[in-house]
Formats: sequence, structure tokens, C-alpha cells
Amino acid sequence: MRAATILIAVLVVALVILAALYTSATQELASARGEVEKAKQEAAQASKQAEELRGQLTQLQNRLNELQSRLAEAQKTIEALRGQAQPIAGYMYALVVDTVGGSDELFIYVIDPRTNDLVVKIPLRDRLPADVYTLMRNASLRLVSPSTLEVWMPRYYTQPGQYLYILYEGPWGSYVAALDPKDFSLVKNVKIYDKYTRQYGGISPDGKLLVVAQRQAQQIVYLDAKTLDVIRAVKTDANPCDVAPSPDGNYFAIPVRADGAEGKPEYVLIIDREGREVARAYFRRPGEAGPPTEPSMTYWTLDGKYVLLQGEARPYEAVVEVDVAAKSARIVKEVSYPSGTVAFMAEEHPMAKGEVWVVVRGAGVYVRSPPPEYREITRVATAIDVKGIVQGAFSPDGRYFYVVGSGGIDVIDVAAKSVVKTIKAKSAVWIIAIPSGEWLYYSGVLRG
Repeated sequence: MRAATILIAVLVVALVILAALYTSATQELASARGEVEKAKQEAAQASKQAEELRGQLTQLQNRLNELQSRLAEAQKTIEALRGQAQPIAGYMYALVVDTVGGSDELFIYVIDPRTNDLVVKIPLRDRLPADVYTLMRNASLRLVSPSTLEVWMPRYYTQPGQYLYILYEGPWGSYVAALDPKDFSLVKNVKIYDKYTRQYGGISPDGKLLVVAQRQAQQIVYLDAKTLDVIRAVKTDANPCDVAPSPDGNYFAIPVRADGAEGKPEYVLIIDREGREVARAYFRRPGEAGPPTEPSMTYWTLDGKYVLLQGEARPYEAVVEVDVAAKSARIVKEVSYPSGTVAFMAEEHPMAKGEVWVVVRGAGVYVRSPPPEYREITRVATAIDVKGIVQGAFSPDGRYFYVVGSGGIDVIDVAAKSVVKTIKAKSAVWIIAIPSGEWLYYSGVLRG
């Protein structure tokens, strides 16, 4: 009986243990099933996120491809712009006489050709030594006789960092002054002739040579454009009156005039960098009779084939075909302007190369086709005094043509062929295009 009781007790304990184990196993199984379900849900969510990420990655890859394509196009545009003859952006500098406090003073006007706003006036009195400024001002206003501040210099596009050159002369001698473009202060002021002589300068495109035609002195002076040291002087048999460099910078075209002297020749001289004569085309040969032409201004076309000359004795222009290889120059076209006018200068459109703009004192601006045809396309009226206009220049991008003279500066829209703005002043002496205006901000002259 006792043994049976013990056996029953053992069985009950075993059953209790088995029941506890079963319950624990059941709970663990349920927990495991929950973990598996949770893992399945997390896997499904991860798969969904992975699919979304793959979609985003595809979108990013497509965007990257699009940006790479745009970058390639932008690079092509940049390379095309680099290949253009002139920079896109830049500033215009004008040498201006204006009245301040009842006194006529000299200024450099800085004009932004993107807006045609006058952005700053630089008083030269504050930038130059007192003695130099006095001589320059006296020459500009012709307060002493004889004296002149040359309106033609400089006329061509300059390299970044190139000096601003001012040629002036009086009874005390004939000078060239170089101004630092960082602050318009004087770098050098050099007397290159000890008497009065009219002077006209041209800069070689590489910026190394400043060539000055000295009219009454009957010589052509070559200077180092950086140091202003005289390299050589070449004598002529009549009076040289301007200097136009060829596009490659290896030659210079110089009109030579008689200035009323009987027997003196009149011609255009082609001369090289060493001062050697290459060719000449005569208007009047030595000792020859006939009406004077007095060739005064000249321009060498961008294709290097033609030189344009304006005559001061009569309203006249000549187209001269130049072949430096054959050492020849010949007049191939002559044009006339209205009586009482003077063709002062011509300049070819720097971008389109399809037009030549001629500043004609007493008439306005004539637009002509390129030589040798050189036909009249149209005329542009100016707002400033047509009897006082003397010189012009294109903006670096070729959109505008600026004409200076008595009354200030006219801004002409090249496409519309009309004046869109006038910057008033007593008079403007010359205007040039500067390819880059960045140094204006660096030097503190302008504030961005």
C-alpha cells in the first residue's frame, strides 16, 4: 500500500514537471513564431526601403547624367568664348575735361558697358604730381601756345595691366605719360622730343612696343611700352601723322603728309618693327603738283589686307590694299564726304567684322561695308555737337559704339544704329575699351 502511494506521488510530480516543460516549450514556440513574424515584417519593410532606395539611386543617376551633359555643353560654350577675338566683359575709359567749381579739370571716366552707367570719375589732379598735371592740363586746354593733348591716344584695345598712355606737348617739349591702371597714378613721364611736335601713338598687339609718329619732327620713335625707353628713331621725308599696328603686330601703317609744304610728298608708309620700310602708296610724289590730301588718321583692318586713311585737307578717305609679302601697297578705293566735313577715324566692328564705323566731324557717324567695296550702309546722327566729335570706340562685346567730343560721350546701340544715352561733360578727349575691370575692385577704386 505504501509503495503504491509513493509510485502515485512520483507520477504526479513527473506529470507536473512535464506540464511545466510543455507550457514553457509552448511559450518559447509562440515567442519564436512572433520573432519569425517580426523578422518577416522587418524583411518586407527592408525590401520595400531597398526598392525605394534603388528608385532614388536611379533618379540620382539620371540627374547626374543630365548635369554631366550640361557641364559638357557649358565647357563647349566656355571654349568658344575663349576663342573669341575680344573678351565679353570689360570697361570703357574716357579722358574728359569737365568744369568743377568754375575750373576746367581733367578726369578719367570709367563706364560699365553692360549698363552704360558712369560708375566713377577719377580726378587726375589727385593722381598726378602737380607739375605734370599742370603741363597736361595746359596742353589739353591749350592755355599756352603751341600746345596739344593728343585725342587719338590710345585708340586700340589694350591688354589687361597695360598702362594708360597720354601724349601731350607744348613749348617746353613733347612727352608721353604712362598711368598705372591700378590707381591711375603716374608711373613715368618721359620727354621724347625737346621741342613742340604733334604726336600720334600706336601700341603693338603684344603690348611690347609703343610707336609714336612725331609730325613736325619728321620722325617715328619706337619705345619699350613698359619702360618708355627709346629703342630707335626713324627719320621721314615728310610729316608722319598717325600709327596703326597690323593685326599680327609685325608692321605699322603711318600716313605721311606735307602740311602745306611745296614739294613734300604725301603717302602711307608701311614699316616693320625694326623701323625698316616695307612699302608705300603715294597720294602725291616728291615735287609733284596737285591738291593736297593731308592724310591724317589710319586704321589697319582685322584681316590684315587693307589700311584705311582719312584726309584732313578735304572730306576724303582712301582704301589701301597691303601685301607685306610682296612689299606692295596701292590705293584701290576712294570715297568722299559732304563739303565742310572731315573724316577723322575708322574702326571695324570687333566681333561681327561686317561693318566699319567712320567718325566724320561735321556729319556724324557713317557705317560702311568692309573694304575693298567700302560702300555706305547707313548714317548715325549724334546727340553731341557733330562739329566737335573727334573719336570713337566699340565696347569689348561690340554691342555699343561710344563717340566723344564737345558735350561729352554718346552711347550708340550698334544694332539699332541710334544714340541710347549721352554722358554729359564739357568735352571728351578720347575713349578706349578695357577688356577686364576686375582690378578696379581689387584696387578699391570701385566697391562691389
